[in-house]
Amino acid sequence: MSRAAWRAQEDLRAARAGGRTDDAARVDGDLAKAIGDRDGLQRHHDSLVRLLAEGAATKDELAANELALSKAQAEVNRVTAVKKEFERQVSLDTSRGDLAVQQAQSDVAVLEDKVRQGRITAPTDGTLYALPVKAGDYVKMGDLLAKMADLHQVRVRGVH
Repeated sequence: MSRAAWRAQEDLRAARAGGRTDDAARVDGDLAKAIGDRDGLQRHHDSLVRLLAEGAATKDELAANELALSKAQAEVNRVTAVKKEFERQVSLDTSRGDLAVQQAQSDVAVLEDKVRQGRITAPTDGTLYALPVKAGDYVKMGDLLAKMADLHQVRVRGVH
């Protein structure tokens, strides 16, 4: 397998697995952290609303928490968009990988065919007795490359 074919298959395997594991883990971790922060601020907001009703919290505390909560929601939205873009890129990488693997396999098949076409074989067994072509000579299809004979079936005619 060629280096390009091997690399294309490795890239395709990574894409089909959901992208590079370190990038996928980072994106998932960032989203989990953002959601956790937002949910914590939401619980604190709910507590502040109850405490405000009881007179144990101020409107300023609630307003500060609402500002932090809206920032946390914006961060969740941003990281969610990053994750969607990452997933879209993985999908594109998978498609690109499929095409790269197909191209590499096609290239290998073409090269193997050229090698097969470049292999010259005689139509029958025999002994080579003339070789007018030298290594490096350019030959066309149908050119005579060598003269052979089956020396096991030699006829000799003698004239007296």
